[in-house]
This record gives sequence, structure tokens and C-alpha cells, in this order.
Amino acid sequence: MTYLQIINFILWFLNVYFNFLNNIILLLFLIVFVGLLGGSSYVLCFYKILSNDKTPPKMKELSVNIATIFNDVGIFLSSVLVLTFDTTIMKS
Repeated sequence: MTYLQIINFILWFLNVYFNFLNNIILLLFLIVFVGLLGGSSYVLCFYKILSNDKTPPKMKELSVNIATIFNDVGIFLSSVLVLTFDTTIMKS
């Protein structure tokens, strides 16, 4: 999973500098791929939390709640950051 995310990051990073992805169908496929990677990471994180035999059940519940809170906070902060950048330093 991590290697797929590294490859995905490198692909999009290189596309920013060289702009070689111009086919809309390929871009749509890659956007879906990004979503699948994100969803897979999300599910894998919760699977690892819940399948740990050493953790007591109450701690598993707390861990899932904390992971959910940080996930939501991360999405919120990234949205605020994009909106802030879009109206300030990225303005054309």
C-alpha cells in the first residue's frame, strides 16, 4: 500500500512540473485511483486498530473514535488551507 502511494505521489508531482497528463480519461482514472488509495488506507487503519489482540475492547473503541476525529480534522484543515491558498497566494 505504501509503495503504491509513493508511486502515486511521484506521478502527480512530476505531472505538476512537466504537465504530461493531458488525456481526460486517463486523468479521471487516476483521480479514481487516488480515491481508492485513500479509502484503502482509511480501512486498513481501522482494521489494524480493531484486529490487535493485545488491546482491550474499551481501548479499541477509544482508538477508533480518536482516529475518526483526527481524520475529520485533517479533512477540515486541508479544505481550509486550500480555500485560504486559493484566495491569497494562488490567486492569478
